[in-house]
Amino acid sequence: MTQSSVEPKTASEDAGSGSNVPAGRSWLDRYFHISERGSTVATEIRGGVTTFMAMAYILLLNPLILGGKDVDGNVLSQPALITATALAAAVTTLL
Repeated sequence: MTQSSVEPKTASEDAGSGSNVPAGRSWLDRYFHISERGSTVATEIRGGVTTFMAMAYILLLNPLILGGKDVDGNVLSQPALITATALAAAVTTLL
């Protein structure tokens, strides 16, 4: 009886044809381990662009909504409202 030694497979051999792990991973994928977390670089870029566009929209819209007159007729300045919105978004992003 002969014994055959079992060699460990490399990541590309073990992945097979139906794997989500591409053989030639980009430096972004290697650095952030994107494919290991079940995503792709394109999906992450689309998510980043979508988030950026939503925040740009909110930074413009929120001061317009809050910039109306209050019950006493006072109005807050637009630069102050934009700054407050940006700071609130930054703080909640970091949390």
